[in-house]
Amino acid sequence: MKRFLSSLAVVMTMIGVIAAAAYWRQQALYPEADRVHPSAEEPKPVTGVWVSLTTKAYVLDEILIRDEQGEAIRNIREYSDELTEVLERRPGVPFDAYQILLDSGALFESDHGFRAQTNVELWNTGGHLPQESTVSEALNIALEANEVGWCGEAVRGDVFVRDYQHTEDHLDSREKAEGRIRKYVECESSASASP
Repeated sequence: MKRFLSSLAVVMTMIGVIAAAAYWRQQALYPEADRVHPSAEEPKPVTGVWVSLTTKAYVLDEILIRDEQGEAIRNIREYSDELTEVLERRPGVPFDAYQILLDSGALFESDHGFRAQTNVELWNTGGHLPQESTVSEALNIALEANEVGWCGEAVRGDVFVRDYQHTEDHLDSREKAEGRIRKYVECESSASASP
């Protein structure tokens, strides 16, 4: 039995040495700088959730850009307060869409007034911060509280977003999808141009 265990230990050691040699040979032949990391090269998928959030952000941003009177933020705060009373969310704890959007970074104040962060990857969600679903709900409230009137007949912002999502197919890259979203928001596509 001792002889068997001794032989097994020698074999295992040899396997370890061979594996280490193969690893170091690979390192020498293919330095880190020359290796392609598939995860770094793969584009992020275009999902329905991403399209929805990105469309909402672009529409809210355009609402804020066109809001010369500063009414959009006031509308968001007032509508959020009304919904809290009507829906009796978590008694005593209001659902402050405005604050959620600020805390997540989906809404920020610039030198030219409030803007929406259209890159959803830059939002601060998770941990003690608002979750993505909470930010999405806050965006819904912001869009319900404001109208889109620059593409024809005025409609609520959430309806404008929904109309886009019902007409768009998923594209193979976020860059192309984002281009289509921008065109829709700027009334350059047939879906947004129709009254």
